[in-house]
Amino acid sequence: MSILHRVRTLAMLAVAGGILAGGATSATYEDILSRPARYHLAGPSGTQAFDANGDIFGVAPYGGGNWSNEHRGAIYELIPPATGQSRWSVKTIYLFTAATTPDIEPVSVTFLDNSGILYGTTSWGAIFTLTPPSSGDGPWTYQRLYTERGTAPNGLVMDAAGAIYGVVPFGDAANCGHVFKLSPPGAGGTAWTETVLHAFSKREGRLPGPITLDPATGILYGALNDVGASQSDDGAVYALSPLGSDAYALKWVHRFSGSDGKYPAGGLLRDATGALYGVTGSGGANQLGTVYRLQPSAGGTWEFQDLHDFAGKDGYDPLALTSDSAGTIYGVTASGGERYDPPRYHFGRGTVFALSQTGNGWSETVLHDFGHGESEPVNLALSPFGALVGTVDRAPGGGSVFAVTP
Repeated sequence: MSILHRVRTLAMLAVAGGILAGGATSATYEDILSRPARYHLAGPSGTQAFDANGDIFGVAPYGGGNWSNEHRGAIYELIPPATGQSRWSVKTIYLFTAATTPDIEPVSVTFLDNSGILYGTTSWGAIFTLTPPSSGDGPWTYQRLYTERGTAPNGLVMDAAGAIYGVVPFGDAANCGHVFKLSPPGAGGTAWTETVLHAFSKREGRLPGPITLDPATGILYGALNDVGASQSDDGAVYALSPLGSDAYALKWVHRFSGSDGKYPAGGLLRDATGALYGVTGSGGANQLGTVYRLQPSAGGTWEFQDLHDFAGKDGYDPLALTSDSAGTIYGVTASGGERYDPPRYHFGRGTVFALSQTGNGWSETVLHDFGHGESEPVNLALSPFGALVGTVDRAPGGGSVFAVTP
């Protein structure tokens, strides 16, 4: 995988939890938003966000027009079809028209609480909110909370006190990435306060992916796409444990060696037992990527298990995971599929897959093969209307937003 592909993956993916019970083989595929360039929404990307009505919110980093008219990104809303209808409605709720950085090129949006406010980030470091109109179809209100040092902050999560945590994958002082915390304003204040919880060094590694927060302990878990010169360059999973007064201790949970995976991508899932699940973009038995689990054990150690090695026909270069409370895992791969045939220079265009736990291990099912005109799925999330929703950012017509229903 090229360094540009790995950077793009880390910057754009934030993994959402929850999904449908698995094992289905009769999945249906639908383009919810096809040829988005018609709506000036070319290149939809980033994980989708959903409100209580099932509306889908997402970003088009270069949507809204072109540089000549200073439209430099857009946030869109997709509204489910009315009863008896089949077509989704498309609405642009915010256009980025700033003349300068950092308020251009959105990377992601998400709901962090029950206020209806969207929280998001831009490629140029802005952490922002979009507040919906108080009634009707009025404009959404943009507010920049803070400007992070570095490129494409992402993976925002919020704790019970309203503090926001996230990562910057690169572009900071050491160009290795950092984990940050934004504390909300105090009484009568307006400014958010940033604390860098850990800045990675060239010796430790670089390109951190989205973090997962354990709300009970405050521990943050994440993965480094590359590990520094003191170890290997195959990636690692780490934990940041709070010590008090916003000080955190770094601990390595697992270091990859290539045979067990290489270049972890996206964020981590965490189940009720505290186990962590993730993917590596390459490495493993076939050098095409893996799905893995890390189970906490006595004495603070972790037990590593390789759940699946991709073989090409079922996809390769996995990018994102999501799962249900029963432990069924779903995800996407950027390449591979039924047309995978390297001797003929056919590499496939990716898959949506399911992994279900069985008595003898884990069983994989390919739910959709992107081999018929679509190209490169980049994320996957659970929708409240019972489907897996993701984006394809380089399909004909400027990409698409799709749904796969098992």
